[in-house]
Amino acid sequence: MSRRVLRCVLLALGVALAAPAAAQDVISIAVLPTELTNPDHRDLGETLRRSMQEAVEEAPEFVESDAISMTIGEAKTALACFQGTAECLSQMAAPGIALDRMVWATLDRKEGAWFLQVRMLDFAEKRFILDRTWTMPGGADRMEELEALVAGIIRGNAPEPVPTSRLIVDSDPPSADITLDGRMLGTTPVTQRVTRGRHLVEVSLPGRRTVKKEVDVGAGEVRELIRLPIMPKVVPPEAAPVDQQTDWPFWVGVGAGVVAGAAIITASVAYAEGNGVADEAETLTTQYAERFAMAADADRIYDEEYRPEIDGLRDDLQGWQTVHTAAVVTAAVAGGAAVYFLVFHDADDGPTVTPSVSPDGAGAFITGAF
Repeated sequence: MSRRVLRCVLLALGVALAAPAAAQDVISIAVLPTELTNPDHRDLGETLRRSMQEAVEEAPEFVESDAISMTIGEAKTALACFQGTAECLSQMAAPGIALDRMVWATLDRKEGAWFLQVRMLDFAEKRFILDRTWTMPGGADRMEELEALVAGIIRGNAPEPVPTSRLIVDSDPPSADITLDGRMLGTTPVTQRVTRGRHLVEVSLPGRRTVKKEVDVGAGEVRELIRLPIMPKVVPPEAAPVDQQTDWPFWVGVGAGVVAGAAIITASVAYAEGNGVADEAETLTTQYAERFAMAADADRIYDEEYRPEIDGLRDDLQGWQTVHTAAVVTAAVAGGAAVYFLVFHDADDGPTVTPSVSPDGAGAFITGAF
């Protein structure tokens, strides 16, 4: 086979393969910007338009048209029946460009729900081949669902719109916090678009009992007035008056009296022990004088047998005398402090202690009447 014949065969095959493709109907469609009723959602509107454009690019029967690039306002000006009636659409002439269809979305936010309307205008048929509104209760948490919804609408697999109704909740008294199905809505009165069925409403207000109620929402508008009972007042027991004054002087006086008493007992014991040691030393001295004073070796006997014991007794006596003196001084000081805090100091209405100090051979004793 010559090269010229091979070229002819390949050319014939190419023409044969291209003929069915050319016979396929490819729809040229333009996606307009999303029409917004609330400018606060401009970013979301642009996101929805981008989702529709991506869906058009993925659909084999659609070709995104660059032949038209206009805003919603420009489209309304160019096409007199942009939002018009069927009679007006029937008289509409197709634009002088290679464009079959035009699609756009209208996004509205009200009553706690998103209202998404998608319209597709076919110039050849002179009618809206798609004009439906989907209501999606919720807030920013439903944005991804909105994106998936517009893409599904373009691909032809969007779910059917879910019927919704308007729920109006008020309270007596008003301005109470309201939660719907676990989502905080604000304060009463509240108007909310919800899906039909049962919904849990919780209303609370300080000083009132919180009320939870299931509301069955059907077709049409549903109004609920929830009365909040007053919380029963809990009267706390009357608190005892707090005495800001303190009775510390009394207790200081009592403590000082205890110290004085202990010191007096110590002085008495020291006095008694000292007297015993002195008597024992005197007995030894008398015994020595009676038995050995006239003996030839009296000094030796005294130094060897009596002096060490007598000197030890004298040391003990001196120690008991020191303890006695310190105890007497402590008793005097503590007793004086007790008298001051219990008698002369301005104390609270506590027990009154009237001490009396009486001297004694071994020191002083304190007695008191409580």
